[in-house]
Amino acid sequence: MTFRIACGAVVGVSMLASAATAAVTVTNSQALWNYRVTSGGQTVGTETFNSYSGGYIAGPISGTLGNTFWTASADDGLYVQSGMLATNSDLTTLAFTFSPGVRAVAGNIFGTDYFFNIVPTIV
Repeated sequence: MTFRIACGAVVGVSMLASAATAAVTVTNSQALWNYRVTSGGQTVGTETFNSYSGGYIAGPISGTLGNTFWTASADDGLYVQSGMLATNSDLTTLAFTFSPGVRAVAGNIFGTDYFFNIVPTIV
């Protein structure tokens, strides 16, 4: 079975300071995530990918979250359908870049089959 890793929404938080540090924290509560990332007065923006459609897209796509510009890309192209963004294959990395930098990024990430049905996947 061929599957893709899909992303249903991405949230970015504008960074006020330019300190370069990184860590991974898993949070299962959106309310807790919102509290943690906005405690310093940062703003939260959400991209649902609902404004993108058409199936396969060869090049990167981009947009804005507040004052932050983002780009999503994959070496073999992207698929966008019904608010979901996916790579063209399960072996391809979905890369996001943000300018200026962000303090945190969150997303609904899951595996889908060829028809964008959610399937069991290790992410």
